[in-house]
Order: sequence, then C-alpha cells, then structure tokens
Amino acid sequence: MARIVEKPHGLFYQTLSNISIDMTTETSSTILDWVYDENISTTEENFLTDITTSDYENVTEVTLFNKNITTKPSLRKKSEGRCGCNILYKTCDINCCCDTDCSDTERMLFSQNCKETYLKQFIHPCSSGQMKQTNFLENLFCISKTNLPDKRLTDIQFDEAAIYRYHRWRISDKQEEFNELGIYKYNDPIWLMNESRFHADIPMAFANNYCNDKRRIRFLINENVKCIVKLKDLHMFQALKATNSSVLSMEETINATKSEFHTNWTLVICDDNHCRAYNKTGDEPHCTDIYCENIATTVQYNFYYYNSRITKAVLKLHVQKVSMRIPFITQTIQVKFYLSNDSIENVIKLSGNPGYNWGLPIIISSAESNHTLHFFNKTHEKRILTYPDNRNGKCLSSNVRYKIVQFGHNKRSKCRYHIQQIDLKNGTTACHLIQNQILNLLGLNSTLYISPYGNPERLSDEQWLRMQIVRTYIYGVFKNNELTCNNIIARIGYVMAYESEQLVYVKVKGTAQNITFDIEDLSTVITVDTSFLELRKSLEFAGAPHLNINLPKNFF
Repeated sequence: MARIVEKPHGLFYQTLSNISIDMTTETSSTILDWVYDENISTTEENFLTDITTSDYENVTEVTLFNKNITTKPSLRKKSEGRCGCNILYKTCDINCCCDTDCSDTERMLFSQNCKETYLKQFIHPCSSGQMKQTNFLENLFCISKTNLPDKRLTDIQFDEAAIYRYHRWRISDKQEEFNELGIYKYNDPIWLMNESRFHADIPMAFANNYCNDKRRIRFLINENVKCIVKLKDLHMFQALKATNSSVLSMEETINATKSEFHTNWTLVICDDNHCRAYNKTGDEPHCTDIYCENIATTVQYNFYYYNSRITKAVLKLHVQKVSMRIPFITQTIQVKFYLSNDSIENVIKLSGNPGYNWGLPIIISSAESNHTLHFFNKTHEKRILTYPDNRNGKCLSSNVRYKIVQFGHNKRSKCRYHIQQIDLKNGTTACHLIQNQILNLLGLNSTLYISPYGNPERLSDEQWLRMQIVRTYIYGVFKNNELTCNNIIARIGYVMAYESEQLVYVKVKGTAQNITFDIEDLSTVITVDTSFLELRKSLEFAGAPHLNINLPKNFF
C-alpha cells in the first residue's frame, strides 16, 4: 500500500465532491442494480452508457490488516429552491415536506414519514448513494429472450400441485378493531362498508411470484404489485365485487349524516385507445372456448383525500382480450393516493424541481411560441416525449397506450406498424403518405421544443431547446405487387446531453432506408433509440490487459 503513489489507483470509487460516503464491508451491496428496467417489453433491449465524472479527488485508503477507514470529509451544499419531490403542480405531494403547496394540516398527515428534499430515487444513482444499498449482480446476467422452443408447463394440474407444495405462512384473518370515526392517519387500513365493515385488500406475491397472499390497502401508502395468477382468480373479479360497497371516509364531524361518511366508487374501463365509464351490461367479462374479452390485467385504485376525508375513490380497469390457452396471467395492481379534490388527469405533472429527476418524462411543447404558458395551461395538448408501445409485436400509440422517454434511460424499442389504407396509384406519392404516417405515429410531424429543466416555470422561449427531424428525398417504385420506398425513415434516435440534471443539447436523427412493402400487407418495423450523454470530463484509466486466448477448433 505504501508503494502506491499514483492516484487514482485500484482502491477508489467514484463520488461527487459534495457528498460524503459511507463505506460498507459487503461487496454485493456496493454495486448498482439500476441498469435493468423491468418495465421494458420483451422486444426492447436496454443497454448502458458509461457513467463518467471528473470528481475523483475523494480517495479512500484501506488498510488490509486494520479496519480503520479514512474518508475525505465533504458536505453537500444547500441549494435554495430545490425540492426534487415536488412533482404535482399546485398540489401537495405526499411525503414531500419541502412542497410549499402542502398546508400544515396536510403536512401533519405524513410529517413522520418525510423523505429528503433531494429524493434519492429521483436523482442519478451514482450521486444518490444507491450503490451502497443495492445489488448489481442479481440481474446482470439475465436471458431476456431466446429463439428456443417454449418449455413452459401447460399442465395446469401439475402447476397447481407444485404451487401447493410450497410452505406458506399461517395467515391470520383477524380484523383490526374498528373504533369511533375519526380522521384517517398515515398507514391506517382503508375501510369498506356494505352490510358490515371490512378492509380493502390487494394481492401480494409470496412464492415464485404467484398471487397467493394478500395485504391491506393503507392510507397514503402507494402500491405497485405484479404477480402471476390463474384467469379465474384475477383480482378484477374481487375489485368489481368490492364496488358494491362504499369507501368509509372517516370524518371528525360528530353530527354528520350517515351518507357523509361514505364515498361511492367511480368505475372506469380503459382499452388500448381510450377510457370511459364502466357499463355493466356491455363491459362485463365474457369468454368463449378460445378467448375471453374485457379481462383486466391491470387494476388501478386512485383515492383522493381532501378536507379531512376521502372525497373520491376511482377503480380503473385496463382490459384486453386473453387467450383461454394461457394457464397463468401476469397482473398488475396499483394503489395511489392524492391530496387533491381534482382528478389526477387535470393536475399538471413536473419532471423535477428544478432539474430533471432520474427516470421521469422529458417535457415538450409543440406550440410555436409561449411554450411555458402552453405547458401550464390546462389543455389536452401533449406535454411529454413519447414513442409507440409494443403490444404483441404491434405498435400502439394513443392517449392510453404509449411509452415514455425517461430522463437518463438508454433504451431501444421495436414494433411493427401496419400502414393505414392509402392511395397506391403513384409510387412516390404512396411512399410520402407512408412516411407521414410513420412520423405522425412517432409524434415528429412538427417541430418540438424541449424544456431544459424538469420544471419549466419562468423559462423564456429562447431557453427551450428546438428539435426537428431532417426529412430526406423520398421516391417510390411499383414492381410485381411490391412497393419499394427509397430513403424512407423508419428508425429514429434521440440523443440528449445533460449536465447536473439539466438538458443542454437535444437532437433526433432519422436513418434513411430502402424498404420494400408487400401490397397485400403494408407494414414495417419501427425502431426508436434513446441515448443520454452526461457532459463531464472523461476519465483516465489504466489500459485493458492484453489477453491471449486460444480456443480449440471444435469449440463451436
């Protein structure tokens, strides 16, 4: 150790100069696990860019025979006006004590569970200290997809036997005692009322990610559960049954009438295109021998708390068609609480305050001017950068189904887009119509302006970053029931550079290709790449070792 005079050497780790570091002796907890995004469809590839920083002056010396650790002391500079957890505009964010939109009464609801002003899960993982708390190796070497034959078990009886062989905890169904009415407190169970009082429950994964357990919905505790279940045991059936009851909205008023203590459910059903009010006659699940329709694989509970009571309870069912041949289904159950009397669809969402939070959407404006004004106006214009979702290999882009370009996440997405009916009399004209449809699907049919900050408040038009795709010269030729389009753009790449959570450069680049379409099936693969580059001084490392590996000729 004493002979090592040049720094940096092998015994160092990267930090920011204004963050103190707590060392740990557990190797598995010093590596990041944020590189694997479970929200990506199986047709996407999630890849990484090297994280670079110039702040390597903090070097920790470790004595191998002594447990003494010396760390260069450093303090985080306080930044006035920064409140990374303040995301909902003019609405109190739960567990965000620096949110000036919260009243004293609202803040008292969660004051004992307040998170830091600079939320760790929303900033860069390297600067948030997540490397000390997470396990990188768990999902490092994973097989995302293969071209091997499907080896999943299809014998339902065998699967059921395997599930019941697992040891399970003895779950007590003893109900918590219900006391006199009062204001809901943090972590209190949510009560429902029909002929009697009972708790609102959601499934919970226990063994092998199966939905074989349950837990209670608790006040101000958001949930996001994903587990495997048989079709007949989907949570949507329990949720629909629960809507026959009412949510008990505890209130402090003693002389309130009975109806004032109850909040009826608002039931909403969503398909791939839009959401609407649930109609029991036409929207009930029904099955044939081949498939079932109106099956909700995603269930959302939205509770709105205002003026010391739950004012609205919304149950949202995201339905789709499901094959009867699939023995098990992956379902998602989400629970969200809002301290607002207005629907969350009408609340403007920021992506940080002031800079972008890691993983939140990129804010855009399609207006020709007054970008900040248009963003904060309660219009239905698109406010975030999106790209088509992949549903069974097909491209879907609507108000309900889409993917979000997330700050700091590098991804590649592919899906097949089926061209809508066009006039095929002229090859070049047909190719131009196809190109317009593709750009319209990607939301690039007009000039976009990107906000450099997650909170665009008080930004002038000159501060917004202009982004426009460069079109190419397109011409088409008909031949043998095929249409060949030359220089058509079906693959784009977003390149965004940032520094200290602020975007400083944005560009969208299209790759021109020659694509041949079958007249009977006009479709093509759409590819979207997103790359985020951190503008910091590149690091100098020792050169990679030279490996001389010889493999036998019959190795492959």
